[in-house]
This record gives sequence, C-alpha cells and structure tokens, in this order.
Amino acid sequence: MRRGPADVNDKLHSKRDPSPAHAPVLQEIPFQSLAISAAADIRSTRDDELTEMNKRQFKAQASSERAAGGFSSNNAFVSSGLNTAFGKGSGLSYLVEPPDFSSVSDANVRVALKNLSKRDGTTKLRALEDLQSYFGGVEAERKELESALLSAWTSLYPRLSIDSERRVRQLSHSVLGNVAAIAGRRIAPFLSSVAGPWLAGTQDIDRMAGRAAIDAFHQIFSSDEKRRNFWKLYLKPILEHARDRIILETVHTLSDERVVNPEEAEAKYAGVVATGIRLVSGALTELDSSTLEKERDLLECILRDKKLWDFATHKHQFVRKSLYQLLSSAMDVEKELVRSTLPLIGSSILSSALTINQSGSSSEYSKALAALTVSFPEGWSAASQSKKWKPSRLVDYLRGGAQGGPSEIWQNHATIFLHLPEPLLPRTAPEGEQVLQALRGGLCRRDERIENIPVAWASYFRISSHIIQHLADEDDQQVLVEQGIIPVFRRYQEPSAASPWTAAKISPSTCALAFKTIWDLGNGRLSHLLEDEWSRLGKSVADTMRTPISAESAGHSSSEKTLAAQGRNWVSLNKAIWHAVDDAASARQILRTAALVVLDTLLERLRQDCGQPTGLALLLESILAKNGEVVMDDGEGFKTKVTIGSLKKAILAAPGSHEKTQAVYAITSFLHEVSEGGEANDQELESLVASEFQQAMGGSSEKWPLLSDALADDGKILSTAARETLIAEMMNSLSIKEKAESALEGLDLLTKRSPAMIKQLASTNHRFLVDLLSLTESSNDELAGRAEALHTEVDSILATDQDALARTTVGIIHEGLFGSGARTMSVPYLLECAQKAVEAKPDVGMTLAMDLLPAPEAWMAELRPFEDTIPNPALAITDRLGHAVDLVSDTGTVSSSLSRRKYDNAGLSLPLRAAMYVTTILRRTDVFEHLADTSRAELLVPLLLTRELARDELGLKGANELWTSRSHDADSEIMTFIEDSHNMLKKLLGRRLLPGEGAGLDVHPSFASISLQMTAKQIDRSSSVSYYHARVWTHVTVELSESYGWSGFGTNSMLEAISSERGTLSRISALKAYRNASVLQGEVLQACNELLSNLSGVDYSGFEEQHLSQLILLEAVVQWDGTISNVPRHRLVMFVKRVLGWLDAGLVERSAPAALSLSLLNTILPSIRDVYGSHWTSSCDIITRIQRIDFPRSSLDSRLPLIHASLELFQLLRMMAEDGDEDDDEGDAAAKDAWDDHEGDLHSSMQAYLHLAPDTANEDHQPLKLVNAKLARLIDRIPGKAILNAADLYSLLYAASSDVRQAALGLLRRFVPWNQQSISVEAAIDNHVAEIPTELVSLIIKTPAAETNINSGHGNMPSALQGFLYSWILVFDHFIGSSFKVQSHYSTQLKEGSYLSSLLGCVFAILGHDRGKPIDPSQYTITEYAAGVTPSPDREAQWLAVHLYYRALKHVPALVKSWWIESAGRQTSSAIETWTEKYMSPLAISDECDKVTEWLDSGSQQDDDGMKIKVSKGAREITASYNIDDQMMQIVIRLPGAYPLRQATVEGVSRVGVDEKKWRSWLLNTQGVIKFSNGSIIDGLSAWRKNVSGAIKGQTECAICYAMVSVDNQLPSKNSTQVWHEEAVISCQG
Repeated sequence: MRRGPADVNDKLHSKRDPSPAHAPVLQEIPFQSLAISAAADIRSTRDDELTEMNKRQFKAQASSERAAGGFSSNNAFVSSGLNTAFGKGSGLSYLVEPPDFSSVSDANVRVALKNLSKRDGTTKLRALEDLQSYFGGVEAERKELESALLSAWTSLYPRLSIDSERRVRQLSHSVLGNVAAIAGRRIAPFLSSVAGPWLAGTQDIDRMAGRAAIDAFHQIFSSDEKRRNFWKLYLKPILEHARDRIILETVHTLSDERVVNPEEAEAKYAGVVATGIRLVSGALTELDSSTLEKERDLLECILRDKKLWDFATHKHQFVRKSLYQLLSSAMDVEKELVRSTLPLIGSSILSSALTINQSGSSSEYSKALAALTVSFPEGWSAASQSKKWKPSRLVDYLRGGAQGGPSEIWQNHATIFLHLPEPLLPRTAPEGEQVLQALRGGLCRRDERIENIPVAWASYFRISSHIIQHLADEDDQQVLVEQGIIPVFRRYQEPSAASPWTAAKISPSTCALAFKTIWDLGNGRLSHLLEDEWSRLGKSVADTMRTPISAESAGHSSSEKTLAAQGRNWVSLNKAIWHAVDDAASARQILRTAALVVLDTLLERLRQDCGQPTGLALLLESILAKNGEVVMDDGEGFKTKVTIGSLKKAILAAPGSHEKTQAVYAITSFLHEVSEGGEANDQELESLVASEFQQAMGGSSEKWPLLSDALADDGKILSTAARETLIAEMMNSLSIKEKAESALEGLDLLTKRSPAMIKQLASTNHRFLVDLLSLTESSNDELAGRAEALHTEVDSILATDQDALARTTVGIIHEGLFGSGARTMSVPYLLECAQKAVEAKPDVGMTLAMDLLPAPEAWMAELRPFEDTIPNPALAITDRLGHAVDLVSDTGTVSSSLSRRKYDNAGLSLPLRAAMYVTTILRRTDVFEHLADTSRAELLVPLLLTRELARDELGLKGANELWTSRSHDADSEIMTFIEDSHNMLKKLLGRRLLPGEGAGLDVHPSFASISLQMTAKQIDRSSSVSYYHARVWTHVTVELSESYGWSGFGTNSMLEAISSERGTLSRISALKAYRNASVLQGEVLQACNELLSNLSGVDYSGFEEQHLSQLILLEAVVQWDGTISNVPRHRLVMFVKRVLGWLDAGLVERSAPAALSLSLLNTILPSIRDVYGSHWTSSCDIITRIQRIDFPRSSLDSRLPLIHASLELFQLLRMMAEDGDEDDDEGDAAAKDAWDDHEGDLHSSMQAYLHLAPDTANEDHQPLKLVNAKLARLIDRIPGKAILNAADLYSLLYAASSDVRQAALGLLRRFVPWNQQSISVEAAIDNHVAEIPTELVSLIIKTPAAETNINSGHGNMPSALQGFLYSWILVFDHFIGSSFKVQSHYSTQLKEGSYLSSLLGCVFAILGHDRGKPIDPSQYTITEYAAGVTPSPDREAQWLAVHLYYRALKHVPALVKSWWIESAGRQTSSAIETWTEKYMSPLAISDECDKVTEWLDSGSQQDDDGMKIKVSKGAREITASYNIDDQMMQIVIRLPGAYPLRQATVEGVSRVGVDEKKWRSWLLNTQGVIKFSNGSIIDGLSAWRKNVSGAIKGQTECAICYAMVSVDNQLPSKNSTQVWHEEAVISCQG
C-alpha cells in the first residue's frame, strides 16, 4: 500500500530520541559483538517518553528561536519550523545548544570540551589534541572514562564530524575511535547518537578525513561480521540521521551566514547532504532485504522525497555522484520502491539532469541512466509526457561525449539507445542524422580522452545500426548510411580534403567497424553502396599514382608526401577490413577488386619510370608486406609474381635511396614467400646490403630498421654466410669506441626482430655479452642505459632455453673471472650467472661443477704477482706466525710482479674476485660435493692464499695491494669475504661421519690432507711465497685439530715436522700449529733447552742471521704451556743477562732481533722475578733507550714490533713493581727499586711515544692501532703532576689516530685542573692576567665544516671534528679549580676572541637544531663525558656536543646568551630555547643552586651581618632576607625555565627601613650585577648584601625617634626612614 503525503508527514514527526538515557542497554553484551536482537530496544516507544520528549522539544524550540532572533528575514523559517517539524534535529545545526559540561570532573577537560564549541578551527584543533593526549593518558594508566565525559563527547561529535576544517573532522574521528576503544562496552548506550555521523564520516569527501573515520571504525569493529551487525543494530538511527541530513538541513541551518562566507557554507552543506545520501546507499548495500524491511517506512520517506531527487542537478559533483550511486544501489535492492518513485526520478534523472554539465559525475550518471533505462524503459515514456520534456535534451547530452569520464560511458550511451522505447527513436533520416551528429560532436571534443575513441566509435556504429534498422523507409536508411557512415572511409583515406568530419579521430580499425556495420545490415542496396565507394576510393588512389611527379618541380616534396600518405592509408585500410570480414568472401572480393586496380596502376608506373619516384617503390613494399593476401589469388598470383620480379633489377639500377632499399627488400622477401623457398643468393642485393651496413655502422641510424629486417629474414634476402659475416662484425664493433653506439642500435633492433637468432649467437659467442656488459658502465649515460636494456632483453630471451642459458652463463663466468670481461663484470653479476646456470640444470654434476668454478692453474698464476710481495715486518704483531715474517728475504721478483697485477674497474684484483666468487658459490650451492678430492684441494689452496693476502691488506693498507679502492664500503665487503671464507672452511673441514663409520673416527677428509701436502711442498725456502703457504698450512692444521684432535695427524708425522732437519719456516709453522700437543711436550722442552744454551754462549760480536732464526724458533717454543717452568732457573738467568748484554751492546738498534729479544724477556722475566740482580735496572734502561733512538721516519713499520715489545715490557715491570713489597723476596724488591728510580723517565718515554706517527690513521694500519691502543691504556694511569711539556700535547688532539687523540685528551684533562691552582696563586700574588694557552687557542680558531660527514672515519669520528670538540673540553677544564678572578680572565679572553660562536654553531649543527629535528639528549650523561665509550661516531659526536653545551652554560652562560640573541636565526633560536628549557636548564639551575649552597656552607658570605639565604630548587628561587627589628627585609631571585638563556629576575618581597626609590635602585643594581657578571647569582647576592649592610651599618634604635609625633599625629613605625631620625635629632637639639 502506497503512503500519501500525510503518512510521510506523520513519519517525519515520529519520535526519535538519540540521547543516552533512551539508548539500548548493552551491558550484558560484549561491546564488539553487538547483537541484532537489541535493535528492538532502539525502536521501542512509550507514551510517557513521548510526552517528555515533546516538552524538551518545546524548550529546545524556544531556545533556538532566541538564538535566531538576530537573523535576517531570509532565515526566519529557522526559528519557526526547524525543531517543530523534526523533533530534536540531527545535532548538526549550529543552533543546537551545547551540552552541559559541569558533570565532567577534570577542569582541563571541561575547558577543552567548551573550546570545541568555539568557531575558530585552530581552537577546536588544539582542544581535540588536548583531549587526545588526555585519553592517551587514561589508556596508559588503565583508568575508566566517566559517563559524563562520554555523554558530552558523543553530543559534540556529530557537529565536529562535519566541521569546515578538514583537520578537525579527521582528528574528531580519531578521538572517537580512541574513546570507544578505551570505554569498551560502556560506550554502547551512546552509540545510537554517533552511529550516523561516524558512518557518514567514512564517506567524507576528503580522503584523509574519511580514512581516519574508517580506521577508527575498523579499530573497534575489526571484522566484516561485526561491522554488518553494527549496521543492523543501529539501522534506524542511521537512517534517521541520513534523512535529517538530506531533508531537514539547509545551508542556513548548518552555517551562520554572519561569520561564514557563502562558498564555505555551500561546500559544507554539499558535504553533509552527499554523505547523508551515501549513508542510505550503504544501508542498501550492506544489509539484506529482511533487515531493510524493518525500516521500510524510513526508506520510503527518504526515497520518495522530492528534495532528494532535486539534488540530481546540484552544482557540487560530490552530491550528484552520491545520488546517482544511490539510484544504482536502489535499483539492485529496492526495485519496486524505485518503480513507485519513477515520476520523481524521471523528472530529475531523465529530464533535468540531462541538461547540466556532468563533469566529475559523468561516470556515475551514465551508469545510473543506463541501468534505469534497462530496468524501467517506461520511465522515459513517463518523462516524455511532462510539459518540460524536450527530445533535444537527450541529443544535447550525447553531444557532451564522456565529459571527462572513462570509456564505459560510451558503452552506456549505446545501452541507453538499444533499450529506449521505440516511440522515442528517430523515425526519419534527418532525425537519425541529428543523433549521429551529436555523437560525432562528443567524439570530436577536445577534452575527450584519447583512450575512449575506439570504444566511442564502436558505440557510434551500434547506435547507427540500431537507428537504421528501425527506419521504415529504405531510402531513409540509405541516406543515413551515406551521411553517417560512408564519410568515415573518405575522411581516413583523404584526410586533407575539407569535410565536416575533419575533427574526427579515425583509424583503420574504425573503418573496419564501419565497413562491417554496413555489411552486417544485410541490405543489398547498402552493400552496393560499399562496392561503389570502394571502387571510387581505389580509382582515386590510382589517379594519384598516374599523376607525373617531376623531381625539378616546385611541388615535388608535397606531391611525394601526398602520395605516401594516401598509399599508407590505403594499405592500412585494406588490411584492417580484410581481417574484419574474414567470414564474408563477397565482401573480401570488393576489397580485392579495388586493390588489384591500384596494384596494376602502381606496377605500370614503376615499369615506365624504372623504379622512380621512390615513393611508389615504398608503396609497393608496403602493399607486398601488408596486403599480400589481398592482391594474391589463384587467377592473378602468377602474373603478379612475374611482373614484380621483373621490376627488381630496374629498381636496383635506380639511384640509391632509403625507399629503394626498402622496396628491394620487400620484393625479394615477397618472391621468396610465393616461390618454393630456398636460400637467397643474389650478389647484387648482398652488395647493396653490405653498403647499407657500412653506412649504418658509420652513424647513419636511419639504415638500421631495414638492415635488421634483412639480417633477420633467414634466407629470404641474404645468404647465411653473408648474414653471419655482417652480424659478427656488428658484435665485434661493441668493443670499438667509435662504432659501439651504432652496433648497439643495430643489435637492439635485431634482438626485437629475431630473438631466436640472438639466442643462438649469445650461447656461442660469449664475448658478445661481455662487451655488452662493458658498455653498461660507459660514461655516456644514454649509451649505458641502452646497453643495460639490451642486456636485460637478451637475458630474458636466453631464459626460454635452459641448455642455451647454461652454456652462455658458464662461458660468461670464465670470461668474467680471468678473461676479457674481468675488468667490467662485477662479482655479483657472475654469481647471478652461476645461479642461473644452477637453476637451468638443477641436477648439478661434476662437469657443471667444474665449469662453474675457476681453473686453479689460472687462479694461481694471477695470484703469484701478489704472493711475491715482501710481507710488511709490522705483521709480526698481528700474524699467527709472529716474527717468522722476519725470515722472508727479497727474491728480486717484486718489481716485475707489479706490472703483472690485474684489477677490475672497481679496484678488485682478479684473484680476489675469484676468491669472493668461489666463497659465495660454495656457501650457496652444493657444487663442492660434486668435485673430486684433488679438485677440492686445488680449489681450496688458492682460496686460502687469497684470504691470507686479504687479511694483510685489510689490516695494513698497501701491504700487497690486493685491491686498490680503499673505502668503508669496499673494506666492509672484504671483511665479509674473510669471515665467510673462514666459516666455510670450518664447515668443509668439520667432522663428517659416513654410514657405518664409528663415532671415534679421527681420519681427516682426503681433500684436506691433499691441501696440506700441496702447501707443505712450498715451505722450503725463505721467500714470500713460502711464507704465505706456511700461513695456509698452519691455518688448515689448526682447524683440523679443533675438529678431529691430534690423533688424526700421527705422532711420527708431527715429530718429523718439528725436527731440526726441517727448514726454520717449516719448523715454526709446525710449532705454531701443534701448540700444546701433549705428545710433543718432551721434544719441545728439549728444543727449548738446546736453544737457550746455544744462544747464551753467543756474544754480540758473533751475532749472525742464523741466531735470528734461533730466536724466532725460541719465541715459538717458549709459548708452549709449561715449557719455561721446566727449564732450570740458572739457564733462564744466564739467557736474560745475555740478551740484555746484546741490547746494551747495540742490538737495540736492529729492530727485528731487538723486538724478538724484548718479546723473550717479557715471557721469561716473570719466571725469575724472585732473582735479585742488575737485570731489573737494565730492563728499565732499555725501555728509555729504545725511545731515544732516532730511527728514520720511513722505518716505522719495522720499528713497530720493537715498540710494541717495549710497551709490553713497561707494563710487565710496572705490574711487578706494584705487586712487589719491601718485605718480599730480594728480586721483587730489586724490581720495585728499579721502577721507582726510573719512573719519571719511563713516563716521559711513554708520553714521547704519542708523537710516533701522528699523521697515520689507525684504520689503515692495524699494527699501529694495536700499539696506539696499548700505549693509550698505559698512559691512562700517568698522574697529572708527572706530565712534562704539556704544550707539546695539544697538537695531538688533531692526530690521525683516535687512540692518540683520546690518550692526549686524558693526559691534558689530568694536567689542566691540577695546574690551575698554581695559576690562581700567580694571578693573586703578581696581579697576573691568566690566559688559556696559545697552543690550545690555536686549535679552536678553525671550525670544522658543519656538513662534515661524521661517519667518514671508518668507525671513528673525523679527526678535525673530534680534535675541535676535544679542545673545547680542555678550554672548559681551565675553569675547574681556578679562582673566580682567573675564570673572569678566561671568560674575557673567549669573549674578545669571539671563539664561542664557532663552538655553538658546530654543536647545534650536530644536534640537529638547524634541521628542525633536535635529538633527545636524555640518552646521554649530560654532565660527564668519557672518551671512546660509544662505538658509534654519530652518538659520540652527539654526546660531546651535548656535554659541551652544558659546560658552556655552566662556565660562560653570559656568552652563550649573547650568541643566542645575536647569532641564532629566529626559527633556530626558538628551537634552541625550547630544547634548552627541557633538557639543559634543569641542570643549570641545579648547578647554580648548588653553587649558592656551597657558598653558604663555606662561610664566605659573611653571615655575621644577619643576611639569611634560602635555596629552593623545585621553585627555582633563591630568597635573601634581613631581620630588622623583628621585620623581614626580603628579596627573591627567580630563575626562569629557560635559564640561563633567559635572565634571572630580582623581585622585592618586603621592604623595611628604606624608601621606594632606594629599594628600587637596590633591586636594579642586583639585577645588573647578575647580568654583567656572567650570570652569577652569588655576585648578585653579594651586591645586595653590600647595599643593605651599608645602609643599616651603625644604626640603632633611637629613643628620640620613638618620642616624636608626626604632623599627622602618628608615632613612628619601624618602616620609618633615616630622614625621620635626622629631623628628630635636629628638633631635639633645637
């Protein structure tokens, strides 16, 4: 039963109370599982509630009337009908009274809630942010939200959700989500009032605001089922809210026109209406019909309201789109309801909306219009009966085209016409042409998308066909075809001819559609039209060909272009239509007949002019290539073939041109196709192609398209031999700089033309891909990009054939390792190739495994030039073999080996590349398992040799130059290789038990034993090659011992390895490898005794090289556990004395034996510590003597082992002296006495070592780093008073070594504060002006660049930056322990030199203030700094910057403040103040308060005058007071939050005994003293005390004063001034 207007009006007046008091009670239901059954509670209505509701409505109405009293007459309806018609309203109107916030307990929250009702968007935004922070705190503390707050928030939310400010809407949705999440099920009673606004917010026109609402909604209702239940439960309040948005609200109810401009108000209204419409659409799509049926009255109320459908012509596209989408949804779900509303829909959608510009909503409108037409075609009939209906409206709509929309709109146009009621279709040709003309007008619009054109033409022809079929008169049909379709062919074939169709965009496919449309109509008369038209077109083309074209004529060029254009169009037209009518032989015959006429004319003209003009030759090529099947048939084929063949030589004889070559290629290929095949063998043609090829290689790029066709046509144009010759030349030209670009262009075209040929060439000619990869690294970016693209394409072609891919990749790998591609192919690329090969052949066998790995012989040959390098003697400190490096002698091959080293473009040597490649291959694949044991060993040896060389180069730059590009990234890559190779070796050598083997089997893997044998053969000389093989042998042996124990080596073999019959290097390797093997302990002890005895009998005069070898052997022997303890004591003493004798006699100046001697002393001395003798004093003398030797600077590497050993000896002697006691043994006492006698000299020696190599960076010299690190640890314990020549240490703050910098800083930080006491005494006695040392000042003058890369130091801070910051630490250390006078001198010096600005600029650049992102310094200990604690350079720089800023605020706050005011920019200044107040000021305030407290405790404030001081850190106040006659004279010094950037203020609390003027001057004086005395509060207090004590000094209570009565009959009070006293005395005397 349909409802009338009265029913609808009754429904509009139905009760709707969204207040929390009447919401459904869901306490028993989990919040996120809302039950649909609770919907009945929402819909329940009671008479008593209705009565109460009406009362509230009346009050609201009266209030609203008062609020609207100041409105203009245009808004009079607001006060009279707003609330009476719809009850309480939607809550969106600005006239709605704000809720009562008095029940909210938190005052700050109440203020924020009130601010949400303000007009200013910024105020509301801040209030929302405050609420969000509050709710976050509630959630963090797991508190409950009070009901009053929930009620207030849900009352405010609807209006906030439609605010004009996008950020307000966005944040309100987020806050709602947070509130709902925190409140849980307690929010349920309030959801009915926010359900509609919340869901409407998800459809917000602004994406960010809509996304915020969606995120909040999904946060609470996390599944589709829960969200659907929400719709079901709150469907009624949702639809009521939507109804109010659509029907109730207006522009004037949503915005106050007095403060909101019309455009903003209209936009807000449009958003409210559109989202309201989308709410209804959402209900239709989300819910099933049974649920919707429960609220059918509301749905009918909305959908049958005329105001809703009037929005179809709204000027805002968002509103129109929403309405059209609603209509589409309604037709899917509520079709009968739409049917009953057709009169309203017809007058709006099918009538008024057709006339407006649908830009922005064209797609939705077209979809709705088509769906409405298909479902209810009678709607058009009803709309056409309206007085306002005009048939031209639909035509005008079609003339608009897609109006900026997608191609589907054109399909909808066709759908609409195909379903229009027949009476509305055109009945005559003029009417039909009017429709088609409108469609063409839409097609030709400038704003029509180019991608829409094909679909638009398809719809055009569908509509054309439909109209033609419904025309009763055949003459009208013919006329419409002639006017609406036939011109398509003419416009395409003759584009230059003037025509109304000129603007139409027509393609061959368009013509094909037109042809098929006419043909499919099945009308004979229309078919004849096609035949006549095609005959005319063919005749027109033939006439153009017959027109003579003279090369000398003025119009030669334009005639050629016209001929070429018509020819191309003709060929394309025939080709497209031929394929479109493949099932219609008679239609194809029409095409063939006209095409043969054109071809005959063309051949005749070419015969007459011997291939000229060239445009005709080009046209012939095009016809043969694209229309061959059109012109060839059983009857004419042979004739055409013979005729074309006879033209070939004529064209070859004609003058050369691009068109001529193209025509010859086409003729040759055509003849090959129609003949029996076979390989071409035409010498004249091959000569022509060769000539064209040379021109193309010379830079004539226009030749390549035709050449690529000739080279790709297998046997059609060129013979196989000729083609392969040209292709080989093209590939070889890739490596020739002058021809590479041309060759690359040709290969690119050939790859696209013939992928199979490229696949074959790439799999057989590996140089092709190698040279191609080389071009990818060309300095010419364009050339490199093209090469990269071609390389990628070739790779994709090879991927289609697994065998070809495997062959190609293996070849590339070998070329890339040691062949021509080694310079350009990176290791990752080679690994990628190997991965492809493995994937292509998953079942890897021995053959493929061998192919993937480098040849060991080639690897060893490339490795030999690096092995010939003499090892650096400094390696004795870091290498496992120790001083065995001193045995290596120069074989004379070093100079020749340098020229034989090979590197790639990245600076990696070829053996290193091979090692990195092999390591990764063995780690990623199992190819190692497929190799024979001998092959495994041959692969392992060069790999480990390369690893040893890499370790040396990494730790000591230039040791062997295994790679030349020393950067942090390159070194990290090498470190990864060294670690991976070590792990891989442990894995390969690890124990592997085969089935049936016992658990105790200790047999080494066969390949490991073979590797040991291979390396042992090379350890027979004192060459560098033997040395590195010895290191590999030792490494493998140690790894085997860790996995298998010693039993696997065999006792006899081990004894033989350490026997005296073996060479020295071999014995040392065995002793190092077999260290602590129990089976060898006896033999090692015997060898130790023999060596000690032999060496003890050698004088320095008889010391020879053989004794150096014995010392090295002895060093290896004494490192065995228990060896020294088992040697007789007297033998050790004799040896120690002999060694000290050697050193004293001159051996100390020979670095290698001296270092060995000291190393042996370090091992033996602890065993004879209880022996008294001169050797203790001699040991101390040796340390100082070594330091004083003037070695050449170039001999640093050879001296390092000696210096390192002397540091070890220093550490040992200091430890023994500290452990020794006067009551201990004589030996310990002698050691302690010797240390005490030499301590000063020893400390000076250690300090002098800091100047060893100040310009050499640790990162490039690992032995030096170890020496410097050890030296820094030893120096760290030297006291400040023992430091001599401190001025020489300042320059070391900029040393290249971070360890030296830190050691120098430590020494100076101990010296500077210790030295301040004497400086303060001198300044006090001699009135001397103290100054920061010149050496230190010179270091802070030059500021490092603010953009200095802190990470550029390979894990350490750059020396320039760290030295600068370290220097400032020492500057501030001068303030520690110095007197106030000296501190003033230092501050003045810094101020006069303007030094502090450079520090602060650098500090805030590091801390990020200049970038607007300052760091959080709470992660650091701000008040202290310890060097070398943080591993990250960034973090250490930040810590230093934070600490220095704190020190500056502490020691020179006035200078910091001055810089902050004068130098910092406004934005930076504000950021610094905020940051300082948060992190630094609390510390500065605490320090200042502590200073005042210490001043009080020290008694220097002279409190005998009665001044009392109270310090309050929490209140940031210092109070000073005097007790004057039981009354307090008091001031307070307040420290601001941003102290000391902001000035401390002095305020008077109570004034006693002085007048206002003098009191004010005291306060100003105190304030000024604090300001101009570096911010010292103590100085300010002292100044105030001086003023007060001076004023009250000598004053006592006066009886005369107390007896005087003033003129106002008052007795004097204690606030009386001295003037009163003076007057009283004078009066008394008088």
